[in-house]
Amino acid sequence: MSQEPNKTLNDPWERALGRFGVSFGYPAVVGSYLAVNALPDSWMLVDSPDCAVLRAEMIQDNHDWNADLIRQDGRHRIAGTGVGPDTIVVDRRKQLAAQIQAIGRQTGEWLFIYQTPVAAMVGTDYAAICRSVQQDIRMRAVSVPPLEAGTDWVSGYAQICEIVASRVQLEKLTIDSDIVAIAGYMWDRNEADHTANLAEIERMLSAIGLRLGAVWLSGRPTPHLASVASAGTVLEFPYAGRTARLLAERTGAKVVPVGLPVGLEGTVEWMRTVAAATGRQAEAEKWLAAEVPRCYEAVCKPVLRFIQNRDFMVCTDGILAAAVARLVSELGGRVRLLAGAGPLPHVDIGPAGKLLDAVDCRTLGIEIHRIYESSNRIPVLVGNEPAMCSITSLPVASVPLGFQSAVCHHLFDAPFMGLRGTLCLVDQIVNSLANPLFWNTR
Repeated sequence: MSQEPNKTLNDPWERALGRFGVSFGYPAVVGSYLAVNALPDSWMLVDSPDCAVLRAEMIQDNHDWNADLIRQDGRHRIAGTGVGPDTIVVDRRKQLAAQIQAIGRQTGEWLFIYQTPVAAMVGTDYAAICRSVQQDIRMRAVSVPPLEAGTDWVSGYAQICEIVASRVQLEKLTIDSDIVAIAGYMWDRNEADHTANLAEIERMLSAIGLRLGAVWLSGRPTPHLASVASAGTVLEFPYAGRTARLLAERTGAKVVPVGLPVGLEGTVEWMRTVAAATGRQAEAEKWLAAEVPRCYEAVCKPVLRFIQNRDFMVCTDGILAAAVARLVSELGGRVRLLAGAGPLPHVDIGPAGKLLDAVDCRTLGIEIHRIYESSNRIPVLVGNEPAMCSITSLPVASVPLGFQSAVCHHLFDAPFMGLRGTLCLVDQIVNSLANPLFWNTR
């Protein structure tokens, strides 16, 4: 390992750089874009300079190969007003109405008018403009109020989900106690990691006699979301704020808060929570007794050789990072660093681990470098692209996971949830250490 001296984060100059550095996380508007990407019959007009709209490029053909936010014909599903310092202070109501009409005549269900904080300060009545043009357009125009400054991307995603949940026209269906819906799934791209996750969740529910209904969100259009009216139970995943509660108030379904079914313990806990809420404990225990030992036996040898007592750094979407850290710990790895790009739930990673919340990328890179230097074996970084970019000069084994991961895509099933997701994650960890660069040091 390198013997260069560590930089200390207690130095005033380092603290100043961290304060004004690039945040390890994303603003609310990026989460809103992800929600639009996950709801294919939705569009968004962003009242902002062009720079805000350009953030859609973080998703289009980068994180998500199958996104269509930016289209070749110029009819982009995320468009901007192009407002600038010389135009923001003038009366733009007619211009905004014309832009809403131009987009709203396309085929779609929702047209979100997104107010960036700088535009919202002027006090334009976006809702009144939407009402004035509603009869002239095919979509439902909805004004999205600005969130508080500094709000994270998960809140931006949740806000769009909540708006749709409160306004969607629900089908008049009879509630079926065997149907389970999901509200709050983070569908951050239209690729086979997420389709495989939902297939695994559907497999688990089917094992205890339940059927998976509407998933908010899942890359499917509004009619699919509206079918939530038939669900007897809504599973409240952590990514959509009050969406599950809003839906349940309208349909009469029962809300069951659940965590992410990640890892052996996480999956067992998730399954038992769902089974207890639906009166299917016996079926769940029978399935777990058959499935968990098979998964354990499959991972036992690679865990003993590659994961046990190895240092790990988990730096990605905070909710997912906490779940993955739990997986690493249960497999015998040491979580030396846990950093969240977005809200980081409480998780016990032991006395040797360090938690970083609301951190900047420079500070994150320094911490990763420190752990690398102190590790006896090549450590593993499970992280998103900003985390990977902070250590480009280090020979650290890396497993891309979570938003944003433009360096890793999935054309075929690659779940990270459920028991099959556990196998897939262990696969990726082990294969990351199989690089010839590490053959003499692993």
